[in-house]
Amino acid sequence: MKYAPIFSALVLSAALTPAMAQNANKAVNLTTSQHADTFYKTKKGAFTDTFTYTVNSSSDLYLALSELVLANLKQIDWDDTEAFKLTGSFGSMTWGESNATTQQQLSVLGQNFSGVATLVLKGSAVGTGNFVNDVGDVYGQYQIQANAIEAIPEPETYALLLAGLGFVGYVARRRKQA
Repeated sequence: MKYAPIFSALVLSAALTPAMAQNANKAVNLTTSQHADTFYKTKKGAFTDTFTYTVNSSSDLYLALSELVLANLKQIDWDDTEAFKLTGSFGSMTWGESNATTQQQLSVLGQNFSGVATLVLKGSAVGTGNFVNDVGDVYGQYQIQANAIEAIPEPETYALLLAGLGFVGYVARRRKQA
């Protein structure tokens, strides 16, 4: 049984490196925290990563996906029809995309959001296998960032509220005098 420690070490190392798996599944409550991660694809081939975000109060939901492009060679071939699929109930959404020579970025701002949003990313790791310290050969990598910004009323909203209350008080006082 001299192989038991080696087998135990392999099982433990596999359990401690979930971000290096080919498919990632992660759930985050954005009411209490934000999400920022880098995911390394250590195998060539197709992957589907699923992220579930929960927001308890009406907020603006911001999601950003960035892919590093080295020497104008893409590391991830995103599925053209379902690369970035976001489901949830949004008041309105704004999409933005930048395509620089060293980084591609896609961002989404969903306004007046509360509830659960699910983000599904589909693509294929097609890189050449660049070595990354503490990870090994990486055939594709991307970063994801998500946070919820709770809506805060602007000063004009408070001024309008006070003016309305003052008008109601004025009308009530006139009625009392009449």
